[in-house]
Amino acid sequence: MKKSCYMLLFAVICLAGCKDTDNSNLRADIEELKMRISALEIKTGELNNNIKAIRELTKEGMTITEAIAQNGIYTLTLSDGSTVRLVEKTAIDGSVPFIGINSEGNWQVSYDAGSTYVLLKGFDGQPVQARGKDGITPVFRINGEGYWQVSDDGGTSYRSVTDEKGNPVKAVVSAATDNTFFTRVTPTEKSLDIVLKDGTELSIPIIKNFFCYFDTQYQGIQTIRAGSSTTFNVYIKGVENTIVTAPDGWKAMLGAPNTDTNIAILTVVAPVATRAVADNTKDVSILAVAGTFAQLAKLQVQLK
Repeated sequence: MKKSCYMLLFAVICLAGCKDTDNSNLRADIEELKMRISALEIKTGELNNNIKAIRELTKEGMTITEAIAQNGIYTLTLSDGSTVRLVEKTAIDGSVPFIGINSEGNWQVSYDAGSTYVLLKGFDGQPVQARGKDGITPVFRINGEGYWQVSDDGGTSYRSVTDEKGNPVKAVVSAATDNTFFTRVTPTEKSLDIVLKDGTELSIPIIKNFFCYFDTQYQGIQTIRAGSSTTFNVYIKGVENTIVTAPDGWKAMLGAPNTDTNIAILTVVAPVATRAVADNTKDVSILAVAGTFAQLAKLQVQLK
């Protein structure tokens, strides 16, 4: 009887030990997953920055005024005054999506290191445009379980990324993958040449002394009282000709730029309140031309 009691006690101790070991291993696995997700999230920021950069660089008429390269990271100042950042390669093991643009100008993506590409589709099931005025910048993230999610509304809402079989795509994988974001990035004196992983080739002109853009302080629609005028700062340099347009009933006049600050003053005059305005557009536009290159700067206005 005593021997049986000892055997029973030994079994209970063994079972308790196994349970503690299992829990310890589970906790270790969870912590490791969290650490890998955190590390990948940093690189997800680089992926999203690259997507944003490609979207900006493919806009019609966009040129680069300055390109600074350091350790595979390119800081680009664009002719509209914005700055974007390109990162050639990530150092973190994991499955990072490869982004491309198909012949119709839509985003396509590979989740298997470039072996296959599928169209990136929005919440409406339609392809997401990369080029043109209706182009969208998709945003990726990793959920708590280590799977990719994507947003096509600027990060307001996300959906799970799925492969061609409808299965969620893992971001955290056991083996390292090819984590170069581009096939090639080559800066020259005249252009920045980029080859995406899907073979799409981009060549963006580098013109160091040509730009035209509004001061960043002007956000959203600018309201002006009927019959009154308002001035706006425009950064402009290296321009040979400009064409200024305004909605029907409005007037817009661009002065000469200051040679020290490269700032020109745009004066916008609103129509009187009683006048019928047939033109529903709100854009005041400046088309700046230098040789074969053109830059379009826009400002939206409305009556206060």
